[in-house]
Amino acid sequence: MPQQRRKECCPSSFWTGVFGRLLSHFPALAFLGFVAALMLIHPARAEENLQGKIIADVIPVGNRIRTAEQIRSKMLTRPGSRYDDQTLQEDVRRLHATKWFVPGGVQILAHLDPDGRVTLLVHVQELSQTVEEVHYLGAQHLRLSELQQLTGIRKGEPMNPLANELGRQAIQRRYQEEGRYFATVELVEGSRPTDRRVVYRIVEGPVVKVAGIELRGVEQASQARIRTLLVTQKRLLGFLGGKFNPMTLEIDRQKIIDYYHGLGYLDVQVTPEVVPLPDPGLVRVVYHVREGRPYHVAARTISGAKSFSPERLEALTELKPGERYDLRVVQADAQRIKDYYGMRGYPVAVEPRLYEVAGQPGAVQVQYEVINDRGEPDRVGRIIIEGNEVTKRRVILNELPFRPGQILPYDRLDEARMRLARLGIFDPEDPPTVEVLPNEWDSVFKDIRIRVKETRTGQ
Repeated sequence: MPQQRRKECCPSSFWTGVFGRLLSHFPALAFLGFVAALMLIHPARAEENLQGKIIADVIPVGNRIRTAEQIRSKMLTRPGSRYDDQTLQEDVRRLHATKWFVPGGVQILAHLDPDGRVTLLVHVQELSQTVEEVHYLGAQHLRLSELQQLTGIRKGEPMNPLANELGRQAIQRRYQEEGRYFATVELVEGSRPTDRRVVYRIVEGPVVKVAGIELRGVEQASQARIRTLLVTQKRLLGFLGGKFNPMTLEIDRQKIIDYYHGLGYLDVQVTPEVVPLPDPGLVRVVYHVREGRPYHVAARTISGAKSFSPERLEALTELKPGERYDLRVVQADAQRIKDYYGMRGYPVAVEPRLYEVAGQPGAVQVQYEVINDRGEPDRVGRIIIEGNEVTKRRVILNELPFRPGQILPYDRLDEARMRLARLGIFDPEDPPTVEVLPNEWDSVFKDIRIRVKETRTGQ
């Protein structure tokens, strides 16, 4: 992320021009010229806003190995473009991604010129040492090409300790994905900018399998149902499958939480534990569950509705006050309200929100928030068809459940896609698309763009 940019201005355009001509004719004076120019720079007013101003120049500073043009080529910001904070943040990210500079070694400072344009000074701190050798000691079950792909480190590249450490983590993560949970990877050389070699010491360890899975604390839910949700699986018949991957523990944890939320247990906590067994190739996975109390619906409300009364929309819902909170029912209600709007030409979104009720432990208020209800339905504008070189336009139009001028049925756009796909004359690997185009005048008439790719049969 760019550092805070100082906003400065030059008191004399004459001296600016002089230094510019000197630097262009005598590159050896570049550094001295830059320092001298800075001596003529005075701070601008603190409230000066650079956003949107024209970029006069982009000047790399501190680079000795990489040329200024190489650095500028990695940036989105160019002379003549407009100053934009987010673009500069992306420029800093791109420069760091080259692995040419030390971590945090890119700083962009902005200077306001007398003509109102902005000069950017890109201060860089380069990685001076290069990688002479790369070694992976102890690797037996991963090929050299795979290790090189994981680390991205090659001979002759700048020595980058941060990239080397990320490479170490990537190797260890791959071993764990392969079931070698106890594998260790140590960065022996390459942790300092002055190192010349990158050396990883790898202890692979055995392939670890799951001997058993235990659910502790499950009282109000079905253990059998929870087990069907788990990605982690134990070995079968003592040797088939069951390879342990620690990455699946978080997936399982979230699946158990979602299951309990569906039952109304909104305070549930799930903690996975890996228990080593005497056999170094086996572990037992334990999920500790604190169920908490079930929540009940104290009230159900609808907000944001302009085109239809809340009472009319509430009649579409199944969730009732006094019942236990059920996430699946809430999600179905939200979809039902959205479809009700969509078939009448309103492209709304419906988001369920939960609020605790003060003074009522275990009670929750469910609010269905209708978003983007403008109070007037959209209508079909032009129907634009692209890609039909042979297929007649009327053949495609006959499959559409709408015509220009009609209320736009948002809930039937998927139906239009499927009907076109079922014709059998368009490429199934690149199926037809039906897209509502945004209207720059914010008109209720929305153009529909249909893209198709004909197969040989269609052609």
